[in-house]
Amino acid sequence: MEIKTETREQEIFKDIHNKKVILIYGLTRSGKTALSYKIIEKIMKKKQIYIYKHPLPNEIRNLGFNYLKNVNQLSSLLDCCVYFDEPQISFPREDKKNNDFLQKLFTIAGQRGLTLIFSTSDSRWVNRKTEAFVESWFIKDCEPYLIKNGSKIKHIIKENNLFGLTDFKLNREEFIFYDRGEELEGKFKFKLPSFWDEKVLSVPYRNI
Repeated sequence: MEIKTETREQEIFKDIHNKKVILIYGLTRSGKTALSYKIIEKIMKKKQIYIYKHPLPNEIRNLGFNYLKNVNQLSSLLDCCVYFDEPQISFPREDKKNNDFLQKLFTIAGQRGLTLIFSTSDSRWVNRKTEAFVESWFIKDCEPYLIKNGSKIKHIIKENNLFGLTDFKLNREEFIFYDRGEELEGKFKFKLPSFWDEKVLSVPYRNI
């Protein structure tokens, strides 16, 4: 499948700051964190950015972001963006309290002007209830046959890969995008954000 031009890529990010829930899914080391911060780079022109439970809070602040230590702080936030990396660690789906919290958070995001970004390598975390709230989907390289049947992620890959699930493969700079509201989907490329720091953003736990 043809990879879209940079001009089309700009259409993706044009109104990304107005989205309530954004999901990035891909294997570990697929480049999903880099893509997450590329999205954040676009949003930070419009909103303040908060990073939830990053292991290097001082370094995060030095890059111009706010550090969010616990979920209780979310109750006071307005018109900003919050990034959750690997949310299945902090909010395991088998915990009913976490399910209830996330449903409430998704619901109030629009009223408070919040943009919530979730980046995960665990497709099981993205259940039907979560799928109902996600507006913009960014899919990185993954093993589609391991994703449960009926998953929105699996459907997006099927629709945007020439041979469906067969031999699906993306390079680190590639992703599949889908947004029903924007009527825009396809395979795209991205460049690293201008502030990219491999040690702080890609492998932060090596530096603790």
